Amino acid sequence: MNEFYEEWMQLEDRAISEKKRIFTRIADSKMRIGWDPHLKVPFFEVEVQTTWQKNELARYTTKGMSVEKEGKWLHIQLKNVDSVSLFIKMCHEIIEHFRKGKLVDDATRTVLIEYISFFKNDNRTLSLEKQMGLYGELLLLEKLLKAYPKDMFGIIEGWKGPTRSYHDFQYRGKCIEVKCTRSKNPVKVTISNEKQLDRMSLEELWLNAYSFVIVAGEDSLPKIIQRIEKRLNQSAGIKTFRRMLDVFCQRSELDTYDTGYSLSKCYWFTVNDKFPAITDTPKAVGRISYDVLINEIDDSCLANEETVFKEIAP
Repeated sequence: MNEFYEEWMQLEDRAISEKKRIFTRIADSKMRIGWDPHLKVPFFEVEVQTTWQKNELARYTTKGMSVEKEGKWLHIQLKNVDSVSLFIKMCHEIIEHFRKGKLVDDATRTVLIEYISFFKNDNRTLSLEKQMGLYGELLLLEKLLKAYPKDMFGIIEGWKGPTRSYHDFQYRGKCIEVKCTRSKNPVKVTISNEKQLDRMSLEELWLNAYSFVIVAGEDSLPKIIQRIEKRLNQSAGIKTFRRMLDVFCQRSELDTYDTGYSLSKCYWFTVNDKFPAITDTPKAVGRISYDVLINEIDDSCLANEETVFKEIAP
């Protein structure tokens, strides 16, 4: 999603500057992305090959998104700018389905059906585990912003958790994966995808694990979000930060998640050859999910937060 998110933001800047609708075609596809400066929203267009009846278009059109046929192009446009990141995520999935071999119309219908309820009812609730995972990412983000106050935009740009990237933070070939847990005995974190701890061609990869205790009145998502926004103030990064949050759910919903988190322990590990990571999958095996027992990781994998921060310095 990163390539399209960044490209869409560039289109927005151009559209506002030139005061006209701007779009660009996705390479090797029948799709294009664009921005409408007058309505201040992104749009996505697909060169369709099959018939799209009016009643079908009406079914996909909701209070949050419009779907219309204009000549040979299916025009999908966001209505509420607060949901821009979710819209980009949806369009990215259409592109990915197409790249994996689906016909462009089938890819579009498949994803629209999946996302229609989100734009129809704003039904984007986060489970407690997902709330805690977001809190953990924001906890590290806040630390990094404090460590590098002169490059807050760069720090925000490096936060990739909401974009479904393999690693939550990425800085010039050096990445950090954040995991959170409430388990006590044993302390364990769940690796939901074998790519999350795959170093691939990275220079460095670290695991930052947080162990939390749920305590009413302690730090919460609304509190940490407010602190980060205050720190960013009117910097260039605040716009990106708010759009990233929108991937999870609307801000009004985030403000209701007042679960209190008390930090029990913070762990840092270098993902090296001795780290218990599964990165290779046998033929015919799909995605692998597994638990890592934190207290049983080899001491040679231990890392230091201060050292890690120096390694990823702007």
